[in-house]
Amino acid sequence: MLFLLCENYVPYVPMWFIKNITMKKILSVATTAQNLLKIASLDKAFRRHTTKTKHHICQITHSHHEPIPGHFEGIDLPKVSFRISLDASGKVLSTAQTMIEFEKVLSELKPSLVILTGSHDTTLACALAASKRKIPLAHTDSGLRSFDRESNEEVNRILIDVLCQHLFVSEHSGMKNLRDEGEDNQNICFAGNLLSDILNQYWDSIESRKPENISGLKSKEKYMLYVPATDIVDYDAEETTGVFDMLSRLTNIAPVFAVISNKTMQELETKRIIKPRHKKIKFIPPVNYLDFLSLMKHSSAVITNSVSIQEETTYLGVQCVTIMNYTERPVTIDVGTNHLAGKDPEKAEKAILDILDGTEKPGRLPENWDGKVGKRVVEVLANL
Repeated sequence: MLFLLCENYVPYVPMWFIKNITMKKILSVATTAQNLLKIASLDKAFRRHTTKTKHHICQITHSHHEPIPGHFEGIDLPKVSFRISLDASGKVLSTAQTMIEFEKVLSELKPSLVILTGSHDTTLACALAASKRKIPLAHTDSGLRSFDRESNEEVNRILIDVLCQHLFVSEHSGMKNLRDEGEDNQNICFAGNLLSDILNQYWDSIESRKPENISGLKSKEKYMLYVPATDIVDYDAEETTGVFDMLSRLTNIAPVFAVISNKTMQELETKRIIKPRHKKIKFIPPVNYLDFLSLMKHSSAVITNSVSIQEETTYLGVQCVTIMNYTERPVTIDVGTNHLAGKDPEKAEKAILDILDGTEKPGRLPENWDGKVGKRVVEVLANL
């Protein structure tokens, strides 16, 4: 049988075939629950503002971490395409296992770009695996520095930024740090803090919740909140006991709630970090995230050594006393409501007493913490 093709003949190609060829696949990596919130903003922006990409999410969890039932209930989280559950203990082993498992995801998906958030060991592991496969990298928390080279996460921050081609910065200090390190201005974008998108979206829900319904407080009763980093059991025992001693003294002024998981409580008691003299502190397990934000918002002061809490309290306009020598988020001090007290409980106690006496930081939202950060990041990536 003979077929004659005319000069202007154009073969029919199905639209789904064209779409699959031209559409780029982008992979975001969530290594913590907080990172998944930030990526939720990105996912929403990808779906709203571009049809040129297909956004996928890989979530990495540790099997020994205690899950919190209903932690994100009420928040519209995106679909996760890939899940990696780590069972290795120790920083080196978990980093190695992450690289091996994440390379399998890269082989299957073949993304055009990998987006990283945070600065954990698993984040660095993903950066190394993607870099070995010559896949371009973007980092949404670029340029943050505490200048404490003894900190494991500080080393991670530097290495992750070195490996990334697209550096999205959440505050002006990040711009300066990257330039001081010799980074090309063309690779840097001042986008803002992705977490502000979620806080902006659910602001009404945070405001409307009543702390007394969450914690058993009396209506309009003043209280303070202590929210330590999740790895508090790895901190110096004497130093941590000193913090609980300080919290116990504060209970003579107002109730003090300490948000600590049951598993962590058991470890603190086993190591005899929590003593019988600390019984006046009201220990509560982690609650739903929106309830937790409401607890912080309505408190007189939040005491912490967690980086994410410094961000959240600045957005919420709540006084925060950080028991650390350094912070990689100086904007929370310069512009926000954060007080850096060092690792001296007595200095932290004085800062809290001053706050309760009315010496508060007025605080304001840092630049570009406006709920439109995901949109800015996606527009930049879509135009590359």
